[in-house]
Amino acid sequence: MRLQPLHKFDSLALALLLSLGVLFGGNVLADEQPEQEPEAAKRSAPEGTVRVQQPDFDRSLRDPELIEQLNLARRLMRAQNYMGASAVLEVLYEKYPKDVRVYSQLHTCYLVLQYYDKAVDLNRRMAETHPNTTRYLLNLAQVYTRKGARDSALTTYKKTVAQLEGHPPHSYNAVINSMLDYGFAERALEVIDRVRLESEQPDALTLERAEALQILKRYREATAEYFTVVDDTTRLGSDARKKLDELLDFPDSAPATEEVLLEYASGDSARLEAVELLSSYYLKDDRFDKAFQFAQVHDSLSGRNGRSLVTFMRRCQDRSMYAETAELGRYVLDHYDTLRHAQQSRFILAEAYASLGKYDTAMAHYDTIATSYPRLVDKAMALYQKGRILLDHLNRPDQALALFDSVVTHYHGGEGYIRSQLAVPYCHLRQGRLLQASDAFQGLLKRRLTPDMTEEVMYHIALIKFFGKNPDSARTDLNRLLVEHPDGYFINDAIGLLMVMDEAGDDDTLLYDYSNALLFEQMRQYDSMVAKLESVVEAENQALADVALYRLARVSFDHFDTTTAMGYIDRLTKDFPESYYTPFGQKTRADVLMSDPDTRNKAVEIYRELLKQHPNYPFASAVREILRQVEVDQNIG
Repeated sequence: MRLQPLHKFDSLALALLLSLGVLFGGNVLADEQPEQEPEAAKRSAPEGTVRVQQPDFDRSLRDPELIEQLNLARRLMRAQNYMGASAVLEVLYEKYPKDVRVYSQLHTCYLVLQYYDKAVDLNRRMAETHPNTTRYLLNLAQVYTRKGARDSALTTYKKTVAQLEGHPPHSYNAVINSMLDYGFAERALEVIDRVRLESEQPDALTLERAEALQILKRYREATAEYFTVVDDTTRLGSDARKKLDELLDFPDSAPATEEVLLEYASGDSARLEAVELLSSYYLKDDRFDKAFQFAQVHDSLSGRNGRSLVTFMRRCQDRSMYAETAELGRYVLDHYDTLRHAQQSRFILAEAYASLGKYDTAMAHYDTIATSYPRLVDKAMALYQKGRILLDHLNRPDQALALFDSVVTHYHGGEGYIRSQLAVPYCHLRQGRLLQASDAFQGLLKRRLTPDMTEEVMYHIALIKFFGKNPDSARTDLNRLLVEHPDGYFINDAIGLLMVMDEAGDDDTLLYDYSNALLFEQMRQYDSMVAKLESVVEAENQALADVALYRLARVSFDHFDTTTAMGYIDRLTKDFPESYYTPFGQKTRADVLMSDPDTRNKAVEIYRELLKQHPNYPFASAVREILRQVEVDQNIG
């Protein structure tokens, strides 16, 4: 049996047509939109699968003509010209039928072009030529399925399975996964059960059997099957736990899976893995009481060392469940105050209290750590965190500075020490002491800092020069930052400040008013900041009015005055529709609307329009994340 080429060309016509295909990106020959290979078909066989016997490869077939024509076919395929590539490969296949590269590329072309009859002939011929290789039978079965010939596909799968009789169970991985991927889950289950029986290995092919049961919606059985290997310390156990998490996340399967896991988690023989899965599931499902109950059971089964409860606290904290985190922290300290894992909980508890606005309570816990914990790194971090509360939440920069200086002087080492060094100049900046702040930042550059810290210090040195009415020097420092940290965190701030200086030009009064507004912002003097920005908006020179309106909108929004924020955005949109800052204002408008369930749909419309019109703006990533979360919430709802 010979494959019939698409067309019969003389050599000159073929060369001309293929050249056109390359030149025009495949549009000359490829009239159809290529069908993409489904993800299921790309899945590789699991580890441990017996290596399929490869066809005989005549290594003498390395002549220049073969290599040249293969490269031509690859170029045509990259140009989406699969018809042209298949014409080249069909000729090559007749001349080099043993070259697996020719077969693989031709098979790919046929699948993309949906030339399933040709793909059937190709794989049937390869299977006949290489009767001991299952690869071609599997490909043949998959092609039959694609063209809708399921009976022929099933017959081919049976032939493939017959070839594997007597081999160890893991040899069946490839054929079973193929059957699962192409809609033969029930038949795959029969094969697995027969292999288990014949090999006398009742636990063989566990994940494959569980997946077959899952596809067939026999969720209770699938859960039980996955659970048989959850305690395995290899990838097998990890994959099983992930599958059980997926079953719990899927509304159709969650009730049955939960019911089975509850059976494993109860009684004297309760399994630790089931308890852990249920605790995590109930927390994600916002059933804190049940999640806490199983976290306690997990701790009991683990020997009451407090570790699992501290882990559970972190999960609650990550989900912004600060009241629940505080409740857990109090429980842990009441029961395990002397254990190392319980000591870790005091840090989490203090942070939860700070997030709840209970700053005095949070600082009291940090004081306890600083006075009673033995490790210097813990003391340093506790004092640093207390200093951040004083600086960021209570606006007591002098007290914060005293704590940071104490850490830098007495507790050398650890993250708290490094962070305290970086915090010192901010305390000076908060009080308007520009010279001291600049000296402190300059001193940091003499130390070994991470690239991110170096960029942060460089930006603030330039910012202080801007505050000090030295824009030329600030501009030089900002341009240097752009060169040395092109992908840094402060890159957008640096560019924004350079744009402001360019727009203001020689108008020193306008630039000074704007720089004073930014300094007042650093000093938390928001009334003075607003007054200076208003003067910029009302100035005769309107060069910075748009950026000032945007900043006014943001400061109003950040202080929960959404009505005033909307007013500034309206002025920005009306007076400066083409401004670079108008899209930022629209993003703030969407943020305001997003906070009200009644206007959330309008916010989503604005977010989507912003991505469409301004896909490269700095806020694009944040907007995409908001829209992804909205989609998740809608699916859950």
